[in-house]
Amino acid sequence: MSGPELLKRIKTDYKDPPPVVIMITAYSDEENYNTAKGLGADDFLRNQLISLN
Repeated sequence: MSGPELLKRIKTDYKDPPPVVIMITAYSDEENYNTAKGLGADDFLRNQLISLN
């Protein structure tokens, strides 16, 4: 199950009280942000992956 699918299920199944959902992703494009916010994410954090090599 993808993050957006899980977010949609959480927001559909748990309405009273509505849960606070913060999406954390390695994807930093605007499309993922807009999708998450459009599905009801309260915040969207872009995980900055750092290579130790």
